[in-house]
Amino acid sequence: MKDMMIDGTRKTPQVDFRVSGDLKIEGRSFVVDPRMFFEPLFEWIKELDSDHIHLDVRFDYINTGSTKLMNEFIKLIDANPKIPTKTITWYYEEDDEDMLEIGQVLEENTLSTQFFFKEMDMAS
Repeated sequence: MKDMMIDGTRKTPQVDFRVSGDLKIEGRSFVVDPRMFFEPLFEWIKELDSDHIHLDVRFDYINTGSTKLMNEFIKLIDANPKIPTKTITWYYEEDDEDMLEIGQVLEENTLSTQFFFKEMDMAS
């Protein structure tokens, strides 16, 4: 298994997944067919065998279709019995209540993954 790196575009987020379990997704996600983008991420996370996962999520914008696939991705992390420690840090800009709420809804669908919410100031 190798690290996974995907450059971000105007419509897709940057992905930086390390076999160490340190994962990052950041940018914008509003592709027409988000399954095409997320499917390789699903396959990668299913194969990961690490003592932990820590996922940093920093979306500027995420559409409804991408939110549904992000929910599936987080459920795959949460359900992985090979990985004992799972944490997600969900970043959102100050006053962006919608992005905070999306993270809170995704957190509600997890059983064994700990969520942290970090507000960023607009300059970050």
